[in-house]
Amino acid sequence: QLGARLVRSNIDLQLTNIEGVAGRNVIRSMDWGKQQPAMEQEIKRLKYLSMAIVTPDHIAHYPDGTTADLSDRDYIKKAFQGQPNMSSVIISKINNSAVIMTAAPIRNDEGKITGVVIASLPATFLRDVTDKIRYGKGGYSYIIDGQGALIAHDNKEFVIEQKNFIKDAESKPEFLHLSNMMKRMTQKQTGFDEYPFLGKNRFFGYAPIEGTDWSIAAGALRDDVLSALDDLTRNIVLLAVIVLLAGAIATWFI
Repeated sequence: QLGARLVRSNIDLQLTNIEGVAGRNVIRSMDWGKQQPAMEQEIKRLKYLSMAIVTPDHIAHYPDGTTADLSDRDYIKKAFQGQPNMSSVIISKINNSAVIMTAAPIRNDEGKITGVVIASLPATFLRDVTDKIRYGKGGYSYIIDGQGALIAHDNKEFVIEQKNFIKDAESKPEFLHLSNMMKRMTQKQTGFDEYPFLGKNRFFGYAPIEGTDWSIAAGALRDDVLSALDDLTRNIVLLAVIVLLAGAIATWFI
């Protein structure tokens, strides 16, 4: 649950950034001659991969002159409805790379939405956050979207491939237990489970991320989690043996 709040705070930071860009007068002017250099400055300042202005026809205009039809993108539809938002991991129409998009509406002085400004972040953006959320030395965390696709994971290839173990379990029974847990995650449940994966049992807690259809899971290998308990058990047994021996010796002397 703490991890979910940390992810939410990082999402809010990115949305605040893109809303700040949308509120700049040069962006609100909808004058391409002013918007183009402003976006180039913001790309460097905020370390975006790219930016674009989306006009009411849902065509994105990038600083290098390229364009793309984004009418099928949900994050664009939400932004034109007045909702700043962040997409799941998607494949860019410009360079076919995996990215996460942020979008915010551009409003004129009357408050009317005249366009949308968008910015792309690397697909590993969320992983930079989840890397800080781990249980013990060998623990890790991951995030799935509302369909069960991984959008943050210790294995970056899973993110780039948009790995979905809910779908994989349909043909691979070894992923069934993991799939069942992930289904509960997509239903925005909070809980705990143990499942086998890559030959080892794992303990994971999970919780939804507020304001999104995403959910985060955090945990570790079962052996790592219980290692302290195993050490405690060994110490108790050793202490019991010592006490019994000491008692036997004392009894013998008496």
